[in-house]
Amino acid sequence: MRIQHTGAYAPSTGIPSQRARARTRGRGRLLRDLRERGGRGPRALTFAAGDLVVVSGLPGSGKSTLMKRAAGGTAIDSQDARERWDARMPRFLPYAVYRPLVRLAHYAGLRRALRSGAGVVVHDCGTQSWVRGWLAREARRRGRALHLVLLDVAPDTAREGQRARGRGVSS
Repeated sequence: MRIQHTGAYAPSTGIPSQRARARTRGRGRLLRDLRERGGRGPRALTFAAGDLVVVSGLPGSGKSTLMKRAAGGTAIDSQDARERWDARMPRFLPYAVYRPLVRLAHYAGLRRALRSGAGVVVHDCGTQSWVRGWLAREARRRGRALHLVLLDVAPDTAREGQRARGRGVSS
């Protein structure tokens, strides 16, 4: 993602009206729905240098794929940490055994990236609310914006995305 500014993206009833945009002036909050635009989506999502961008959605919705294809600069994806640990661990060892180490490595990498002061794009699985609180506090401390890119994908589509990537399919 080029690091410029547009706003946060999440589901709503449509493209914000002028009245909705006027309500957000001064607060820096904007909600944009990019669904159902007849294939006329934006060519790029851009954010200001130093801003924090959180990519969230169901497992299999395409968060990691979006980040790999679009995020320039620092991207922190928990899947990368998992893959590094998977390569080191014996095949017979179940992921559940070393999951705490993967999470620790992921959050340590996120902490290092945040301390750098650079803009960061973060994969968020949505299960750890304290992480979003941490990111919000960090953005506020920096005087930067926190953006949420929410991938709205039907559960069946997300499960198929997990299968296609060879990942475990959660129920």
